[in-house]
Amino acid sequence: HIASAQLHRIAAFLEENRERALENVGIPGGIDTVSYILLGLAAEKYPSDSMTDVWARYVKNNQSPDGRWQCASLRPPLEASDFQVTAASIKSVRTYGPRSQRTEYDKAFERAVRWLEQAQPISTEEQAFKILGLIWGGGSDAAIRKIFLIEASAIGFIGGVAGVALGWVLGRVINFGVN
Repeated sequence: HIASAQLHRIAAFLEENRERALENVGIPGGIDTVSYILLGLAAEKYPSDSMTDVWARYVKNNQSPDGRWQCASLRPPLEASDFQVTAASIKSVRTYGPRSQRTEYDKAFERAVRWLEQAQPISTEEQAFKILGLIWGGGSDAAIRKIFLIEASAIGFIGGVAGVALGWVLGRVINFGVN
């Protein structure tokens, strides 16, 4: 019951601030906060309605020309990178974009997927959100597989080199101690 009550409070908050979305002003935390709120509503299977339409439009209208949604508030750990905001925004736009404007919204998340496919994450968390964004946005299986193959190759190479180096050093130490 607590989750249901919270869901209704969040929906009421967005409804109370509808005018801010229509004016493209948003709420404190900007696109970062709105995309996470819509992501949470989607996780709880909140149905599309006129309120979600308005906020999905706000998200779509704040997309950068290169396809990503830029992190504006920089409040780690949840709001700390363009990868996080882009992944959450893809899910938001895909879930709550009005059916009557589906083509326009599809183009928005397709641009975001193209950005994710090209962008280079610098942390594990960014990599995780890159993968989520690609999955939520319908990115190609090949692009997702490539991420895992590159990581596995790098980890395997580093592990192999470290193992050989450690073995060589340990052998030298033992040899020195015995002789």
